[in-house]
Amino acid sequence: MMEKSNLKSGIQNMSIRYRILGSFGMVLCALLVLVGIAVYSLFSVHSEVEHVIEDYQPLVVQSAQLSTELEKAAAGMGFYLLRKDESYRKNYESSL
Repeated sequence: MMEKSNLKSGIQNMSIRYRILGSFGMVLCALLVLVGIAVYSLFSVHSEVEHVIEDYQPLVVQSAQLSTELEKAAAGMGFYLLRKDESYRKNYESSL
């Protein structure tokens, strides 16, 4: 209890100039902590984005290409079944 009253009286005895400087110092410290957290979060997000781009993006591109090829094959098979034209059968077989 004695320390609180000494601290309080010490702050009250300080001039306005030092109180304002102390307040700005505390605000600056809090701001530096927040900037540190923001920079850490930014680097964390950057590494996650890099991971997604390097690992998952090629798989997504390949699956999109495969989907397009399957659609073409299904269309070729449908045309062959409807028309019984040998050229559609060859297109279907080449797409597989």
